[in-house]
Order: sequence, then structure tokens, then C-alpha cells
Amino acid sequence: MVEDPEELDRLLSDVGDNEEELVAKLMTQLQGLSHKQQRLYGIWDGTSDGGRRAFVDRWRARHAERRAMVEALKDPARDPRDRMALRSEYIMRWRKILFSCPTCWLLPGLCVCGRMQRFSTSRTKLVVHAHHGEWGSASNSGSILPNSLEGAEILLYGYPDHDRRLRELLADTSRTTALLWPGADSLLPEQLSALADERTGGRLTVVALDATWGNARRMQGWFPKGTLTVRLPPESTLKENKLSLLRPVRRYRGDLENGRVSTVEAVASLLYELEGDEAMYRGLLDNLKIKVDACRLQKNRSLVYDTQAPEERSERRPWRRGGQRGQDGGAAGGSAGGSAAGSGADSPGEESETEGSPAAAVTPVAAPLNTIASTAGSQ
Repeated sequence: MVEDPEELDRLLSDVGDNEEELVAKLMTQLQGLSHKQQRLYGIWDGTSDGGRRAFVDRWRARHAERRAMVEALKDPARDPRDRMALRSEYIMRWRKILFSCPTCWLLPGLCVCGRMQRFSTSRTKLVVHAHHGEWGSASNSGSILPNSLEGAEILLYGYPDHDRRLRELLADTSRTTALLWPGADSLLPEQLSALADERTGGRLTVVALDATWGNARRMQGWFPKGTLTVRLPPESTLKENKLSLLRPVRRYRGDLENGRVSTVEAVASLLYELEGDEAMYRGLLDNLKIKVDACRLQKNRSLVYDTQAPEERSERRPWRRGGQRGQDGGAAGGSAGGSAAGSGADSPGEESETEGSPAAAVTPVAAPLNTIASTAGSQ
């Protein structure tokens, strides 16, 4: 068993020149893992070294790329856009944990992709615009939305290809596009719906920012002047809950009364206002509970929502209109796994995903995970 995973985090995030010494220490740490832990981290392949060599080889590649990025960022003359592109390209390729699932960003043994309920919207396309500080974070909620909503996309802020894609979406005149934002001048959902009916036959695209509040404000400036914004009404469905469902894995400086909600909660509430599908609303929140429980297992903590334990393998289910599930069952029920290591709300962790007035923009921040692999660490 790894005695001090935080020490391993520091080891893996080192970008010094003593690579062979670091590799030797890393192998020592990996040899202390049980077979169960190796499978959790996705490094068990039945070979004599239990897949540890492949893990180290991948770490070497990331280490070299990160060192090159750090050196490039030291150049004070480098254009800020190039600096952003370097960071985003690195985090896009490596995320925050070696071998994490590229979709849900959890360790392979805890992947929830095949357990998500899937829904089709009738008029609204969703785009999540994520800051590089959120990309790859296990406790991020927005990562499950493309796997929960047909046609949804998640784009990395500052990643050149994704920036181009977002510009294409904003320039699409066949749909009315709005940014989910808690500004006083933002439209209410019914106002946006009426405008879309008039302009584009009811077809909508909603962009949800996924960042800390400070980063979200800077990201808002990326959008062209005149971009429509939409906010949740004070009487939105979010008011049913006193605390965010993401709170067990994120550190909050306020609760829903202060507009602090997760990306999924804000999006689910807005879609309910726009689509009127309660089954979709409930299903998205159930998906979030599954992600939170899996994240807590990854942090070696107890379940809080009693979702079933993740399966080793799971088939992806077909898209369903409304709240219908696929044939291989739902996400609720099951037994808890892992050991309790303290309350997620009280332990050092990550901040909320969304902040605003009544609740809209997405604002999370990521902290290092206590797992076998380190955070990516932007410079």
C-alpha cells in the first residue's frame, strides 16, 4: 500500500533533471500497490511487472513534454496566446492523472461512462467551455454532460482547435446561441425561448462556462460583444436543494443561497426551464451523484449517495428520448466501497463549480488528487 500518496504526487510533478532517480522512486512506490490498486489505476495487465513499466514509460513521455513546456513558458517574449496554447495542448493530451479515462476523467477502475443515463433534447444543444484548470479533474461535473446529453460537446478554453470550433458554433445562424451567465442583463429562459422561436424556429445552443468564478469572468471576455446571455430564474428547480450535490468532493465558500452550484446542476435546471422534461432533470442529477460517489471512492472515502459500485466493464447504452434508460439497468442502488477517510465537505479539496446570482455560470477549481498519478500542474 502507498503510505503517503501526497508524497508520490510531489514526486510525479517534479520536473527536475534527475529523471532516473525519480523513476527508481516511482517504481518503488508502484511495487507497494496491491493488485486491487493496480487494477484501479489501470496498470494491471498480467505481465511480470504488473504493467508498472508501461506506466513509467508513459510518465517519462509526459515528464519530457512538461519539461519542454516549462522551458518554453520561461520566455518573457512569448505571445500570451502561445502561452495559453502550450498549457492547453499539454493538459488536453495528459489531463491530470496518467491513464485516467479521457471522458469522465476518473481512474479506469472507477470509470462511470457506461453508467450514465442518456437523454436527447428536443431543441437545445449544450456546449461546455472548460478552463484548463478544470480539464481532467476527477471531481469536475461538466465532463459527464457529453456522455449524458445527445449532441453535447465539451471544449477546452485556449486549445486552438476547440476555440475554432466554438467560433463556428457562435457563428451558426441556424441556431440562437446564448451563454449561461448570471448577469442582471441576462435573459430569462422563457425570454430566450421566445427569441429563438422568432429567429431560428426554436433551435437553441447554450454554452456553459466551466471554471472558477474569477476564470469564468475572464473567459466571458473571450465571447464576441453582443453574445446573448441567459440566467436561471430565482424560482428555478435548484432551490429544492440547500446544498450542491457536488459539495462532498468540492470545497465551497458558500452554498446555493449564494449561487454556488455545479455545472451539471446549473445545466439541468436550465434545460428543465427550456425543455420541460422532468425525467431529464432528475436523470442528470442522478448521473452527478454517480460521479460524486466514484470520485469519493477514488479519494478513498465512503459513498454519500449509495449509488452502485462501479462495474469492471460496462456497455454504453443507446440514446433515449426523455428519461428512458437503456436495457442494462440504471445507476441507483448498490453497495458502498472504499473506506471512510473523513467528510468531503470538511476535508481540504476543491472549490465549487458555479457561482453567480441566482445560479448559473460554472466555476470550479481543481486541487491535487491523492492518487497514484500527479496533477498536471500548469506553470
